[in-house]
Amino acid sequence: SSSSSSWWSNGFSLKLKMKDWILDQQFNPNSFRSNGEKITASLHCDIDKDRRKVLDKVMIEVSTTPVQELTSNFFSEYFNCFQLGRPNFQLLTRSFEINYTDIRDYDVFQIRVKNNNMGIDAYVPIMLFVQCLANPTGCCPILCDENYVPTAIPVQLSKNWHEASLRNYGRFYCLLPVKGNGEWTTFYMRIVYGYYGTLPSASHSNLSLVGYGEHGGRWEQLAIGCWGETYCMDIDMDCVENTITDIRMLMTKGEDNKKWNWSDAGGRGDWLHIQPVTDDDKVERRLLPFGWKTAYNSHGPCLSEVFYDGWYSADRCVGVSANVRTLRTDDYARTFTSLNFVFNQCMLATYTSFFCMGGIPTLKTPKVVLGNRDGLIEEYNVPDGLEIGSFFVKQRELTGEGPWFIGFPEQCIIDDRKWGKGWRALIIRKFEAIFDGVTYTNPSISLQATRKRYSIGTNLNLLLTKPVQTNSTQKRNQINHQGKQLKLDCFSAGDTLNLDLELITLPRNRVDYYGPNQAFGSHLEEKPNSWETVYREAEGNTLNVIIHHGGYVKHSYPVIIQAEGDTRVDFVIEGGVGVVPVRFDGLCSRKRSLFRCTDINTEEEVILQQEVHGNDFWQTEYDPLTCTYSIAFNVPLDGEQTSQWTLH
Repeated sequence: SSSSSSWWSNGFSLKLKMKDWILDQQFNPNSFRSNGEKITASLHCDIDKDRRKVLDKVMIEVSTTPVQELTSNFFSEYFNCFQLGRPNFQLLTRSFEINYTDIRDYDVFQIRVKNNNMGIDAYVPIMLFVQCLANPTGCCPILCDENYVPTAIPVQLSKNWHEASLRNYGRFYCLLPVKGNGEWTTFYMRIVYGYYGTLPSASHSNLSLVGYGEHGGRWEQLAIGCWGETYCMDIDMDCVENTITDIRMLMTKGEDNKKWNWSDAGGRGDWLHIQPVTDDDKVERRLLPFGWKTAYNSHGPCLSEVFYDGWYSADRCVGVSANVRTLRTDDYARTFTSLNFVFNQCMLATYTSFFCMGGIPTLKTPKVVLGNRDGLIEEYNVPDGLEIGSFFVKQRELTGEGPWFIGFPEQCIIDDRKWGKGWRALIIRKFEAIFDGVTYTNPSISLQATRKRYSIGTNLNLLLTKPVQTNSTQKRNQINHQGKQLKLDCFSAGDTLNLDLELITLPRNRVDYYGPNQAFGSHLEEKPNSWETVYREAEGNTLNVIIHHGGYVKHSYPVIIQAEGDTRVDFVIEGGVGVVPVRFDGLCSRKRSLFRCTDINTEEEVILQQEVHGNDFWQTEYDPLTCTYSIAFNVPLDGEQTSQWTLH
């Protein structure tokens, strides 16, 4: 939609492409009024165009459980699926408290489907529409079988809490596989909010901005539990001028002692920021995202995973592939980001950073800590009054062995909000770069003074920058731009950078933290506002995963193991802090169990058990390319030097 007619005066098209399949619709500008009104266009994909008549012989019954309420279902021509939900926008009756509280129950819908096309199996498209979710900030749909075991059938989620006329709502879309035998097949749709089993759930989904001013675009919203967002991204930069928008806390009390509510850890940040410089020393605008595609491999609730692929600039100067994950846990928020940049063209550029942990303008950062796997490298006390745009630290290489960390202990947010506040840190678990044929494995950082709203001291941005190249053949190193000397970075076609990052947010002290994790609470009591809290995570979750049988390690943290079919997987984890995600890929079955060896000599095993409402502590996904399953668990490892596990 747009209020300006210039962009569509020659017509426009909408295209949907999946591999070799393309749906492309051209819109004629003459069919629209030119009086400045908004234009809305929709592209609908008929997923079963040639077999639509099959759906005429499909019957569906839907009901809520355990509170039995009238629900409706009908085939929606607009959405091209069966639409399920309470009739006439009626709200659900729930047996548990909703909104900002520790929601430990689920919305559950029983969906029964019968396919009367004898001998013809069908995939039945459904969309469950729920108005007034129990808490929309954190919700994750799980489609289960008749025994409440996760099916691994993906459920597409779209939600919104900005449009007042619609209240808040969620749309949950999926395809139900039904045999053509005339018999009823039962599914259960669980919608998870605060807790999944015994731990706060993880979720990552698209949040609609319809109703939020005039904004649009794809807003990526992550949460642990349902007590406000923990991390957000404006992936197309339609709403703001940076990729990372909100960075928040988990289980941190506010000034009014309120629990289960929103918090703040000093939001904002960015992925690649780069401004090309022309041969005549003109500094161009930053390269913007172009043609980005998003794949929600998992919305959660144990380990979310979303992939992004595209370019920076319409002429595809820089390619990007990324994935973002968050986890089910009960101590503090962690967001994992893997970034891969490939430079497709030679360029001179300035204002270059590959990742930014920035700050809102009401933020003060009086102290910065730098460290590596051996501990603290340096602790800076930041002076007040640094000039905005000046560098407190410029292109400093982080020495030693990784992981490396940068933290802002004692940061404070000066505003009138009473909600919980804390601080943030970045852990760099991998840095692999090739620039101009030279390989770099240690990151370089800058700390730059940024804007502030009040006279509150210095507000710093952390920037991951290009390493200093001592053997560079670059002819121009700087230019004069608007009276300032700007440093230039030179990139060659074929330059690459791979990053594995972990952004964590931390309560200031034990009093602020109200979560149940005793090991973390005891640490905060001994080490409030300390670099050692970051080091504890950086070093403690540098895991050594040893496979004794049945697979190999794809990723050490979060732990991802490639299994060898239906065989058991025996492995040992050395180290661990908090509740660690462990995912198994390549499984032939969706029904597997994880056991812990409690006695190495007798090989005695105890099954991992975290369920509350039945079969509600693991996550299952299906990979249609390999026809295999993935199963994710969350295992508590605090205080464990070594733990031995078996997937049966």
